[in-house]
Amino acid sequence: ITQSSNIAINMTMQKRGLPIAFLMTAGNQAQTGLSEMALGLIEDERVTSLGLHIEAFDSVAGFERLAARARELKKPIIAMKVGRSEQARQATVSHTASLAGSDAASGAFLKRLGIARVDSIPAFIEALKLLHITGPLPGYRLSSMSCSGGEASVMADSAEGRWVHFPTLTAEHRAHVKSTLGPLVAVANPLDYHTFIWNNEPAMTATFTAMVSGGFDLNMLVLDFPRPDRCSDTDWWATLRAFEAALKTNRAQGAIVSSLPENLPEEYTAGLMARGMVP
Repeated sequence: ITQSSNIAINMTMQKRGLPIAFLMTAGNQAQTGLSEMALGLIEDERVTSLGLHIEAFDSVAGFERLAARARELKKPIIAMKVGRSEQARQATVSHTASLAGSDAASGAFLKRLGIARVDSIPAFIEALKLLHITGPLPGYRLSSMSCSGGEASVMADSAEGRWVHFPTLTAEHRAHVKSTLGPLVAVANPLDYHTFIWNNEPAMTATFTAMVSGGFDLNMLVLDFPRPDRCSDTDWWATLRAFEAALKTNRAQGAIVSSLPENLPEEYTAGLMARGMVP
């Protein structure tokens, strides 16, 4: 649900594979408030999670009722609340005659309700995809695997300053992963497993299974598919199958992470979701 028709239209044009059950615009909430609309939508069995683009809260009590009902239904909510800057607060007045209010107060209110806050439309889409497949994660412990040291570094930096983190592997776990790789590979989390085992599906399955066995709350495989007009992506599917097998063996949650959204084509995302992986 959004207070902007343009943002609503743009979201229907996304190519990131988010399955949208409903999309509504609240406008200036003159007759029906955003929280009231959300209370109606969240009851539908087709809705697994709810995303709200908010300029102003229509009713504190209404949002409290919404948050309570969402917890009962185990349907998580995320919000993109505008008004961090003075310019944004002025824009909401001219757009929907909304008073965005104090950003600190808005953040505290959402935190008290257990509604996660995101700061951009891409993050809004990606967070909803994650919640659609996994639901709320039970904790903050992440693992990452890639065949590139550069990608491993980017993944490590992405968690800096956040609650989620890449915990250091125990000596026993590190030895388990090390036993599946050659002597030239330094085992860590995020893991750069190098390309020595690339396109060797049994070997990759062994490595991924060992890494995922650490009981992480979300396991990520960095995988950017090549353009089909440049080269075949056959080898990438072997990597994907190895990761899928590792997740099933450990009964773990997993996500396929691409460094660029266009490197994870929309036509692949539905299949990944059907296999229990977050694209």
